[in-house]
Amino acid sequence: MIIFAVSLRQKAMFDLMKGLKAREEMLNELRFLFRHEDQLKKEGWYSDSDFFEAVIKTFLEGVEEMLKE
Repeated sequence: MIIFAVSLRQKAMFDLMKGLKAREEMLNELRFLFRHEDQLKKEGWYSDSDFFEAVIKTFLEGVEEMLKE
């Protein structure tokens, strides 16, 4: 019984870590986009609307990944 409880706790901890990793990856991507917004637009990587779409897409993909776990 103790082994089963430890196993469940380890699984919960692993699931939590996966969720935190997905959240951290999403936040890092969003930080990059916002930190370099002006440069990305100036160099033609994104228009205003494309940049907005990239932010929304990054956010939604991150939320989707977190909801999987």
